[in-house]
Amino acid sequence: MAQHTPFKKLFIKQMLMAIGVAFSVSFLLISVPAYWVLQQSIKTEIEQLNHLGYAAIKAHLTTGWKTDNLNKVYQQLHQTLPNAGFYLQKAPAYLSPNDSQVEPTNPDTALHFALIKTVERNLKPIIDIQLLNGSVHAALPIVFRADCLVCHGKEVAQKTMTQGGLAGTLVFHAPLSINRISSTSLLAFFALFFALFVSMAAWVTNRLIQNQFLVPLSHLSARISRLRLSTHQQSIDWARTPQSITEIDAIDKDITEHLQTIQGIYSKLDALVVTEHETGLFHKERFNEVLKYELFRSHRFQQAFSLMVVKLLQVKPLNGAARALQQQQPGVTYQTFGHMLQQHIRQTDLAFRLDEHLFAIIAPNTQQQGAQQWQAHFSEFILHQAASQSVKNGSTDLAAFKFTVSIGIASHDETEANLTDSQGAKALMMDALNQLKHATPLTLTLVAKTL
Repeated sequence: MAQHTPFKKLFIKQMLMAIGVAFSVSFLLISVPAYWVLQQSIKTEIEQLNHLGYAAIKAHLTTGWKTDNLNKVYQQLHQTLPNAGFYLQKAPAYLSPNDSQVEPTNPDTALHFALIKTVERNLKPIIDIQLLNGSVHAALPIVFRADCLVCHGKEVAQKTMTQGGLAGTLVFHAPLSINRISSTSLLAFFALFFALFVSMAAWVTNRLIQNQFLVPLSHLSARISRLRLSTHQQSIDWARTPQSITEIDAIDKDITEHLQTIQGIYSKLDALVVTEHETGLFHKERFNEVLKYELFRSHRFQQAFSLMVVKLLQVKPLNGAARALQQQQPGVTYQTFGHMLQQHIRQTDLAFRLDEHLFAIIAPNTQQQGAQQWQAHFSEFILHQAASQSVKNGSTDLAAFKFTVSIGIASHDETEANLTDSQGAKALMMDALNQLKHATPLTLTLVAKTL
């Protein structure tokens, strides 16, 4: 059984999916350049910190790495970076038991201890950006400069202190902040994110809504437009088609139920009315009844009658008006042919439509010779019509059709009373159909009267 989804639920689902896809794609496209810009911003900040660190150390540590001097260094650095934390540790060669050191077993300082050890090995700055924790950690090597070695002549002479040698490590940690990215970069990021978000959301939403709602609705509309109720036979072209959208499926279901109701009404009307509403000829349900009645009359009053069977072999529209009318009124060709038959039979004759292409005429009090005269008269009419019609494609506004027919004739003699009505009707019909098979096809051109 097909699953149905209400349009409201589908719309919400597609919107959430569009938001999710747009956010994912936008995040992937933006995160790489954003991370690069963030790194460049932090790198610039570390370079500034390196410059400030040397200036603060030169200003306050000329009298030694004392606690008060270190506090003044931290205080000066805090003035520039108020949200950051700092720690300055001597190089291993100059550490004494009284000097403070980073505790490696403390979870809060374990990362700083690792950064210091890396700097002591490589003598290069190291930066650790932790996006999940939203923090930045860095360690900067503090090396001896030429102006710093002036006060350490003895150590320089002993080569325990050299220019460029490691004097200590400055540890820096601060929370990640949007302020680390320039306003121009932020504006570019948000503009790109918004453009990608809108584009992806529109593409996903339009595609899914188009495929699951608009296309099925368009197909349903096309099926409805092809539907014709001029005859109950047209409802055969309609088939119940379950839809995935609940509202569209309800429309399809209602139309199917209404067509079934209309078809039932047509069937009841066909059983009640005498003539067919499409051609104006008598119903095929009346044919057997009338044929048996004529057999009874023939036996009772000793009168012959004839049965003429006309088969419509081909119908061809001859111009654009005919093709357009055939599309608008599919039954117009049979209606035109039915009117033609009615015009060329006697008032006492009865014309029937047995199936889509087979017609029958019962002619009371007509022997074989009279039926052949009717056939000759019908053939002369066909020749006259073909000679007088000058209809060409597009040459007239009237709808012109070319009909190709075959005619079979059988007569019932009043002396054939040894057969029952059913047997006689069957024998007469078989005789007419056999004549039909060997008949020469006739062609005529007719103009539709109902435009």
